[in-house]
Amino acid sequence: MSNTYEYVLSVVIVNWNTSEDLKTCLTSLTDRSGILNFEIIVVDNASEDDSVQMVRSKFPKVLLVANKVNLGFAAAVNQGINNACGKYLLILNADIVSNFESLQVLANTLESRKDVGAVAPRLINLDGSLQRGYYRKLPTLMQILLFYTSLSKFTFKHPYLVKKYLEVYIEENATQFEVEQIPGGCIMIRRDVLQTVGLMDESFFLFFEDVDWCYRIRKGGWRLLCLNDVSMIHKGGSSFLKLDSSIFYGRFLLSLNQFVDKHYSLMSRFLAKLFTICDSFIILIVRKLQMVIKPQTMYGDSGKSYRKHKYYLKIFIDNYFPAIFSKLVKFILPG
Repeated sequence: MSNTYEYVLSVVIVNWNTSEDLKTCLTSLTDRSGILNFEIIVVDNASEDDSVQMVRSKFPKVLLVANKVNLGFAAAVNQGINNACGKYLLILNADIVSNFESLQVLANTLESRKDVGAVAPRLINLDGSLQRGYYRKLPTLMQILLFYTSLSKFTFKHPYLVKKYLEVYIEENATQFEVEQIPGGCIMIRRDVLQTVGLMDESFFLFFEDVDWCYRIRKGGWRLLCLNDVSMIHKGGSSFLKLDSSIFYGRFLLSLNQFVDKHYSLMSRFLAKLFTICDSFIILIVRKLQMVIKPQTMYGDSGKSYRKHKYYLKIFIDNYFPAIFSKLVKFILPG
């Protein structure tokens, strides 16, 4: 590999309140000897646990960037990249257990396949089974309607619909397969790609920053590969589990609309909003009636459903109506 970089690989880990997972992740990267020359950079997004102290005391060789406020995933990734000196960059979640062999194979693939912009391993559960739901197709209107509205309660039960509109089908005997997007929690990208597509879009505070990145990488002419014969253990959602479910749901749909706004047609943008807004509005009415008839339901699943759809509508209005109002003022009062 080229000697123009200080390291072959820079591992960038974004952390938020996952001290124990981060410790396990870093241990998996540092407790074995290997031929791969790499550095580790941890960007902590203002964790309230002992993450920062743990890294400083137990992993002094790790480059630590300790933010005073939570800047969001994309901004933290970009901080890590800007501090990195590697030819290849691995963006890694703190809840993933890796190994030198896997890192070496991923780096070798990028070295030998100049048409590939980024690669990722097969993600597995603690019991060794394949994790589903992480290699998805790019959002479409049908995907949004079927899987990001209340219809998802039914569509997720039908493998045909999941395979056709949502997830990439993974053949067990395939050594590698091409994908439309790679989850940002474990993606190795060649630095050369950044010269064309740039860093992550920091306007995505949470969710879809990785989808947007992969969309731009493929648009730039590179392929995205998953290596099915390389695996890493993924605990899954350690940071997200600390979020209120209402915030999780609302931020996800808001970022989905943001992605559609950035890359799709005006009609697609309108319909994506129509699907999600109408769905939340209908659910709010139904849940409100349930709570009027049976007040105790406000503390159960119906209450949680009501709160998450209410939160989504609130942040949607906060994010879109000021922009619409501003455009209206400029139209009425040009110049």
